[in-house]
Order: sequence, then structure tokens, then C-alpha cells
Amino acid sequence: MIAGEKASVAPIPTGAGAEKRVVIVGNGASLLGGRNGAWIDQHDVIVRFNLFQTERYEQDVGTRTTIWFNNRDAESPVIQKRLRQHTLERIYVHTWVHTEKAVQSFQEHLRRLQLTIPVAAVDAGVLAQMTTYLGRRYSMFSTGAIGAWLMLQEFRLVTLIGFDWWQASEQFHYCDNAKFIHNPRKGHQPQFEKLFFDKLVQEKRVLFHPQQPAAGSNGKSLPAQAQPAVNRAEFTGSREEWAAVHQPWELRYHQGANFRWPQFEKNWSIQWNDVFGFAEMSPQSFGEKDVLFDVGCGSRPVLDFFTAGQKFFLDPLLDRYVKIPPMEPLWKSHEASHRFAQPAEDRVEEMVGKCDFVLCWNVLDHSHDPFRIVEQIRDYAKIGAKVLIGTDLRERAHLGHPGIRSKAKFLKLIEENFRILKNAPRNSFPTCLDIALLLKRV
Repeated sequence: MIAGEKASVAPIPTGAGAEKRVVIVGNGASLLGGRNGAWIDQHDVIVRFNLFQTERYEQDVGTRTTIWFNNRDAESPVIQKRLRQHTLERIYVHTWVHTEKAVQSFQEHLRRLQLTIPVAAVDAGVLAQMTTYLGRRYSMFSTGAIGAWLMLQEFRLVTLIGFDWWQASEQFHYCDNAKFIHNPRKGHQPQFEKLFFDKLVQEKRVLFHPQQPAAGSNGKSLPAQAQPAVNRAEFTGSREEWAAVHQPWELRYHQGANFRWPQFEKNWSIQWNDVFGFAEMSPQSFGEKDVLFDVGCGSRPVLDFFTAGQKFFLDPLLDRYVKIPPMEPLWKSHEASHRFAQPAEDRVEEMVGKCDFVLCWNVLDHSHDPFRIVEQIRDYAKIGAKVLIGTDLRERAHLGHPGIRSKAKFLKLIEENFRILKNAPRNSFPTCLDIALLLKRV
């Protein structure tokens, strides 16, 4: 079995299998402290390399592995331990010199362990394909680059995390003390790897998880041409990138990684008293039969500000938010049938034309298509219903806010579908600095 005989980054694979969520986990020290283990383990396909290690690093690197790329034979006790530890679906071997012998070594040890796992020899021609694609005289590609190339023959999109070997730091790998010494005359060349990944990013085939390189305190960067392949704080606007990059960040934020819950708790009631005060609403503003819908509700049921009403909630991460320990008790009073865990861009048919009040606060600038969400809100609201929208505007998308970049287009869409009852001055609220609107559906 030879992998990569007809490898090409195009055409984009099709079929159900091509849509699987794929993460390629590097061995970079930037994984340490990221607490992305659970996020990694949620993927359908999890690819790792060489002498990776999960034990003792589970919170940061996860526990699962489905595909393993290896650049050596299976004679090492560490390799044999990994074979026993992980439920693998495939193994790829590339040594370029003794690849067939290395494959045989893996097969022999798998037989001893009574495991049936396909072992594929990566054909040396893969390097020629990658060199042609790059358009440079470079063939010493890293195992990570080879793995990404081969996975893209099978899957439409892959996400990379722990890829930071081009960053000079005190620690090269998360699980050992190895160091990367850059020799411009031989070995791996970061500037060419960067160009390679740049092309894949531009073709929207590869995404980088927003894990910042964990450079040591005394580490210094390589020259500019050797820096990471993509500005991980910027977005192209695709739904895939939003799901793979922004949403994990959003989940970590709400889990409490980026703010303290006690401080959030203290500010919460103050903020919403101000917001609903701006809308001239009180806890008694709605009756038992009124339908209230929070589009992009986040981790807390804000509609509990109101004492009555049939309350519905939508958020793409809602099934995860309701399990956050500080929030879990607050969600118990809300039926599962009133919670929609899906992107706000996707229509909830049962809510169309049913809502007496729609709230969408600090949501649109976190989405991949804010204008589509406004259209959905229009359709949910009854004629004459109140709608409360707050959002920031950003000229350039970044990690926390991939959304709205055109105030003129946004306001035009609002004016075409609603009557503006109140428009708060800029910087009126800490969570929505640019736009706060009380609207009436017309």
C-alpha cells in the first residue's frame, strides 16, 4: 500500500467522508497551557506525529489519536507503547531510506499485539509533488507538512494546532527538551514551510487554531520570512473558519478561561438593568403568553430578567454552555425544547412569525454572516414586535469578532425591515460599544 501516489491538493474531495472534522496536532510547545484537549478530542479525525505523548498532557493535547505519521521503525519502546495506548485507524511511515523495512517493523509489532491496523508507506514521490506545488527547490518537508498534504487528498479542510517549530524558543516540543537549530543550508527550512502553508491557507484548505506560540522568555524569533504561515487573529469570513477557529475561542471564554466568574456575576445585573432600561423595559414588561427569543444567547439565560413569557434561546454552543458548572443550575428551569444549539444564521422554522420580543446582543460581530442573522430576526418577529440589537463594528476581523465590517450595509438592512425607535450613543454599554438599537418590526 503506497500513500500519496496521486496526491494533489486539488480538486477538493467530495462526499460525506470529506466533510469530517480533522485536526492535525503538532508537537509544539505552544500547546502547553492552552487547555485544548477536549476540543481536540471532539474531532472525527485526529492526526499526530512521531514521538507524541498524551499522558500527563491530556488537558492540553487530548487523549485520542486516529492517524499516526511516523518517521522511524517500530523498534523503540516508546513506539510500541503508543501502539498499545491508542486506538488507531491508520499508520503512515516515511523514512525515505528504509521505509519498507520500517513498515515491516510496524506490521510485525502489530501482529505481536494482535492488532489489525493498516500501515501505509509514504511514497518518496510525495516530496516531488509537494515541491512542485510549492514552486521552490525544497524537499525537506516536515512530517507535519507531509501529513497535512496527504490528509487534504481525503478531506476538504484540516485544522492545525501545535505547529510552532519555526518559532525559536527555549522549548521546542511540549513533551521533551529538544531544540530546533535552524541551519539555512540543510534540513527543515521555516521560510519554505511558511510559503507551503500560506498557499494552503489561501486556498481555504488549511486553518490554524488560534493558539499563540509559547516562546520562552529568552527566546527570539527567526527572521520575518520564517514566521507562522497565517495571521491567526484574522478571518476570511468562511463558515468553516468561524466554526473551527472562533467557536473554540468563544467556548473557552465562556468557560471562564479569559475572565473571572465572580466579576462577571457582579457586573451582569448592572449591565442588563442598563440595557433593558435603555429599551424602557422592566421585569414585568411581558405576559405569560408573550414569546421571547434570545438569538445568540451565550452561556446565561438573560431573558430571566423578565418574570413572565415563553422564553426561547439560540446559540451554536448552547449544548455546551448549559453544562458549564456556574451556569448549569440557571438553565434547569428552561425546557430542552426551548433551546436551539445551532448557528444563528440557520433558520428555526418553528419560531418564524411567533416572537413578541427578539434580543440579539453582542452576537452579530461574533458571527460569520451577520446580515443573514438580521434577516432571520426579521422573520421571527411579529409585525409590531420589539427587537433589541447591540453590536460592535470592526474594520478588520479578528479572533473575538469575525463579523460586521460595513456599518452602512448594516444600517441599510435595518432600515429596510424595522423602524428605529431608539439609538443609543456610542460607548453607552461596555459589551456593545458601537451600535445599540431598539427596533419595531414593520
